[in-house]
Amino acid sequence: MKEMLQRVLQETAKLIDVAAFIFIDAVNQLSLPSDVSDLLSWLSTQGFLPLSCKCVISCTPTSALQEQPSPYCLYLDDLSLETARSLAVLYLSRYSKTLSSEQLHQLLHESSSSNPLWLSLACEELRVFGVFEMLTKKIVGLPDTLQGLLGSIIQRLVQEDQSCRVKKLLCLVKCCQEGVAERDLQGAMSSLEGGSEIPTVYWASLRRTLRCLLRTSRDYRGRDTLSFFHGSVAKAVEQCLLSPDNSHQVYLVSMADYYEYNCTDDATVVYQLPRLLQQATLNGRLVHFLRKDPRARTIQAHTRAQYLKAARCFHVCRDGFLRSPAMICGMCSLKTGAFGQLFLNRQSCALCGVHVAIMGKEAFLCPKHFRIGRTECLTCRSPILGLPPPYPALLCHMCGYFETCIAINM
Repeated sequence: MKEMLQRVLQETAKLIDVAAFIFIDAVNQLSLPSDVSDLLSWLSTQGFLPLSCKCVISCTPTSALQEQPSPYCLYLDDLSLETARSLAVLYLSRYSKTLSSEQLHQLLHESSSSNPLWLSLACEELRVFGVFEMLTKKIVGLPDTLQGLLGSIIQRLVQEDQSCRVKKLLCLVKCCQEGVAERDLQGAMSSLEGGSEIPTVYWASLRRTLRCLLRTSRDYRGRDTLSFFHGSVAKAVEQCLLSPDNSHQVYLVSMADYYEYNCTDDATVVYQLPRLLQQATLNGRLVHFLRKDPRARTIQAHTRAQYLKAARCFHVCRDGFLRSPAMICGMCSLKTGAFGQLFLNRQSCALCGVHVAIMGKEAFLCPKHFRIGRTECLTCRSPILGLPPPYPALLCHMCGYFETCIAINM
């Protein structure tokens, strides 16, 4: 990714003679804190940015940002009363809407009106409110926190939607907060509704209904994607639609089913499916995909090891603890593919499948996962009788670093 970004910047600098500006909004909303550190480290590397290129980054105060050298930092204060007033008037005037002086005063009296995000969402709620006589009461009833306001908007949209598709779409997007291709969302929602394809006109109406909560963009492959426009929306969706009945599992499984059985884009499947199965705690399906599905062979070894580490039994199996060596029978030791690899089973890591040429560590099972007085083959589960001689299951240096049982919690 670093090399790709640098190459694009250098090619762009050759095409134009004027200064180029890169705007990166809400860098703090990247998935992992390490992503923020990596990006800022790249941008601050000498020679990474062409001399004609400038970069502007917006974010909340983060330790990662403070650690990076920056030629100039601008800290933005909350909106002043006059600025907030101008913003509210301008927003509503675009739709030929106005508030009386009393109503405007009541709106700006809320303590959160100094937050531009809260204020713009509040103005949008007032714009779509259709009962003029009740407008003042609507203003008074607006929640005075960003999360509260977002929750109120989500509840209104769900109540007004008789098809229940608003709730389904928001919950499906919550499963893939980094952004998901529209065609994948349509496929997953069709599965939720029994397999019938959603007509284009209904999908367009659904997008229009949720435009204040979603961001439409394109990924690096040119596909239309949907994501929440702000991290607060994801929290509000979880609180309003998922927390009360713990229904997150239903949508995770729906997305996972679509990617595993219906999606024809292997690169997307490899990127999305393991994470969805992990979040849904479907460890059996996760292990089967990583080890048996040909599409999973493109997953890098350290990524595969991380997924399996999270599903691995946590019981300690180091010296001094009750344990049993994990063994592979003589027949299975000469086969391949038991751990998703192309090498012999006896020469592969018993978890991630990487080739263990030298310095492999012996794998063990805890008392919960082995039968006392009986040794079973780790792969075929048949009793090991002695001939042909069995081989000890091995772990690579990544999987062997944690001295725990190698069984997977299904």
